[in-house]
Amino acid sequence: GYDSLLLFLNNNGVINNFQWTWGTGHLVFIGDIFDRGEKVTEALWLIYQLEEQARIAGGAVHMILGNHEILVLSGELDYLAEKYRLMSSRLNFDYSFFFNKNTVLGQWLRTKNTILRINGNLFVHAGLSPEIIECGMDIHEINNAVRYFLNHPNREDYKEISRHTLMGHNGPFWYRGYIEDNHDYKHLPESEFEKVLEYCAAKYIFVGHTNVKKITALYNNRGFAIDVPFYNLGRPIQGILLEEDVVYVLNSSASKRRLN
Repeated sequence: GYDSLLLFLNNNGVINNFQWTWGTGHLVFIGDIFDRGEKVTEALWLIYQLEEQARIAGGAVHMILGNHEILVLSGELDYLAEKYRLMSSRLNFDYSFFFNKNTVLGQWLRTKNTILRINGNLFVHAGLSPEIIECGMDIHEINNAVRYFLNHPNREDYKEISRHTLMGHNGPFWYRGYIEDNHDYKHLPESEFEKVLEYCAAKYIFVGHTNVKKITALYNNRGFAIDVPFYNLGRPIQGILLEEDVVYVLNSSASKRRLN
């Protein structure tokens, strides 16, 4: 999705010719930069570069971790584009080697958060389940726990939480209960969703991971599903713009539509 991303950011005034132009704005990537085509490296270096440019301008670029970042950093490579399989084979290196703790991008990725809160807006790749909330860890502790498990692949516990709980089916990288209702996930009742908001001191929660045909408001406009799979189903790339408490949907033509 790299070429679509460049078009989207340029046309919406976030960058111009690879340079940050959005001043003190915050740009959030909600995970899964990996395994989305044959220009993953280009996308990662773009985000890496813009992060520093935004900081200098008084803004910020945030990239939170998705399940595909976790998969690659953990050496699980089932979703690689053929280009990267061939490259790794020719160089005789496992693909995850290029993102280990001794590489620039590998070190950088391991600093990233799993959960991000900005002005009461909560961003998490898949969602926060009641099981995670019941562990009693705050956002900072959950972020540290994920970093610990990434840096210590043979450790199974971190303080009050296990690797299986945090990195598994109902963890923030895989949970689908806000959107799906099936044999894998029962749709989370609104009362339980409100408990998640309260626990995290959040007004809104924004999630990716589960594909939707268009950016969709959930739970009475308190949750938003934003993973539109433009990269493989021919749908146009979309993003959101938050101004005060108003949520707008943007596209690559820079049109803006209010959602809530």
